[in-house]
Amino acid sequence: METFEKNINNGSLHILIKEDSIGLTDLHDLNNIVNKELTDECREVEIDFANVTSINSSGLGILIACYKKVKSMNKELRLINLNDKLLNVFKITKLDTVFGL
Repeated sequence: METFEKNINNGSLHILIKEDSIGLTDLHDLNNIVNKELTDECREVEIDFANVTSINSSGLGILIACYKKVKSMNKELRLINLNDKLLNVFKITKLDTVFGL
């Protein structure tokens, strides 16, 4: 099963995480999607956490790498549908201020 499902619509790249946990094993897949699909026509990247129940430090590292790539191209990165547990992880690590949650 694929870990990610991507959809491009009206200049927005939407990436749905289909697994309940995101970590180091997903690093290359997510980076590949962002690097391949982030074109001039794409204005923003949305990563959907609707299915995710946990994230580890490697997963946070993946998101930071994606954030840097997207920002280097003057695009926006949004994280959506985070549950309370995930929001708490972002608050504890102060990454809520980076990702604007």
